[in-house]
Amino acid sequence: MADFVTGTSALIPVFTGTLSNSTVRLCDARALHAFMQVKRDFATWVKARIKKYGFIAGSDYVEVFPKSGENLGGRPSIDYHLTLDMAKELSMVENNDMGRQARRYFIACEGAALDPARISPAQPAPEPASIDVRALLLSGQSEPVQLTRLQQAALDRHAWMLAHEAYELVREHIERRVAHNSTPAQRSNPANPQVYEVIQSTTLGNALAHKHHAQINHILGTSRFLKSLTDNFFADMSNASQEGGAA
Repeated sequence: MADFVTGTSALIPVFTGTLSNSTVRLCDARALHAFMQVKRDFATWVKARIKKYGFIAGSDYVEVFPKSGENLGGRPSIDYHLTLDMAKELSMVENNDMGRQARRYFIACEGAALDPARISPAQPAPEPASIDVRALLLSGQSEPVQLTRLQQAALDRHAWMLAHEAYELVREHIERRVAHNSTPAQRSNPANPQVYEVIQSTTLGNALAHKHHAQINHILGTSRFLKSLTDNFFADMSNASQEGGAA
């Protein structure tokens, strides 16, 4: 399982993680899919590419399963963290302008050829922003009213049923979070604090906010890309203006 550590991006977020017990640079397949403007839906596209080109799980990519709070009522959506070699190949075989641009970008990332002034320095991966669970559940609702004993009993029974369902989901969420944020060696050592720290740091607000946090990251990545295009455009215009004035 890839262990998300740091992130930095200009076009597509690139971050360091562990794969086959080695530290490697990875990117998110969904971000690459969105950047290249692939017409097929993400799941169909990535599975077809993996099958056609023989990519190997644990060597070329790692599957990242969602936290349990993300896919209530639907099939779990799986994310994929790709090595830059795999990302370059996917970019090349897409055979469009955005794919070629992505491939050049990954080559630059590998060779440390990007100008450090044009990308943000690596920062620790932020925890998903927590939310006020009480406000989420109760905001905008009417104040409670008096019920009959039978009505109240029915309400209590249903509340307990929902609470049990929530317990199962939260328990699985924590299990998946532990799997994502610890190594096999840490999990096999009962004295290692990492697993306990992951468990204790989990909050209901974090779990409920996780999907929104991922969506916001995609939006921010797109915004950074658009900003880089705008900065480049105005820099080119300024250079052209200066050259014209000198002439």
